[in-house]
Amino acid sequence: MISVIVPVYNVESCLGKCLDSILEQTYRDFELLLIDDGATDSSGDICDRYAKTDERIKVFHKPNGGLSDARNYGIERASGDYLTFIDSDDYIIANYLEVLYKMATENNAEISAVSCEEVYDMDAPTAPVKCGKVNVIDAEETMRRMLIRSPFGVSAWAKLYKRELFAELRYPVGRLYEDMLTTPYVVAKCSKIAYTDTKMYMYYQRSGSITNKPVSERDLQAFSGLEQIAGFMDKNYPSVHEAMESRYIDDTLNLIFHRAVWQDDYLKYANAIRKRDRDKWAEGLKNPYVSKGRKIQLLMLLISPKLYRIVYRLKAKGENKNI
Repeated sequence: MISVIVPVYNVESCLGKCLDSILEQTYRDFELLLIDDGATDSSGDICDRYAKTDERIKVFHKPNGGLSDARNYGIERASGDYLTFIDSDDYIIANYLEVLYKMATENNAEISAVSCEEVYDMDAPTAPVKCGKVNVIDAEETMRRMLIRSPFGVSAWAKLYKRELFAELRYPVGRLYEDMLTTPYVVAKCSKIAYTDTKMYMYYQRSGSITNKPVSERDLQAFSGLEQIAGFMDKNYPSVHEAMESRYIDDTLNLIFHRAVWQDDYLKYANAIRKRDRDKWAEGLKNPYVSKGRKIQLLMLLISPKLYRIVYRLKAKGENKNI
């Protein structure tokens, strides 16, 4: 049996789509654990209503503790042989669980993974899709692929895990980017990982998500976690060093700069990061995993963070105009 763990917090507008996509799965042997993490809207009531319609649903109401705390709460109450995590504002293709389960069991893999698709509305269809080629790799190659997002990343979701992998591991409570601080340690416990590049997890982009919020000092502190993982990789998987450095650069730009460029205090963050990461950016210009476009961005940042903001904002506004 699979335990599907869904942390729930203030997602009343899209929770129904998420839950419907789970209950419509072609693979039926699962329990659905809904962890109401102290929601202040009607999300908790929606969970309770759904629980009355299907005996596989278990609802837990708890004080707010954040995403990691809610996932951990679910892990500790799961009874399945396998675990999968789904964020409550996302949804899945109808044969998602079936494909993940078959890949894991048929290949004796401790983790199976699919690719995701970014969506910007809740109306995309969830009908079953044909699974593409299945590949089986070891932990080292999985680390490399996760770091460069090819075809899956470090996110907790879009994966199926043997429950025993979490016997001693939990998500770090109170930390940002908790998946980066957990998934590599889970993968390190594995000998086989099966995956397909078929897109079966629909990652909904909504305005209230953390990646759309203003940058704060907490974001800067979060990058100590990336440095922690970089140290873990260098010690245990030195061959993925360039992939790790590429990921560090990607996350710095995507999670910090591309949000901060719209803020009045942009230079405060830009100059602090430039001072800290100047050497990493210079090395990034020679990194084979860093794209040509990223290298141009790094060069601009090395020359002038002010120039970078001007160019990035003009480009972003031009793209929006053409939509």
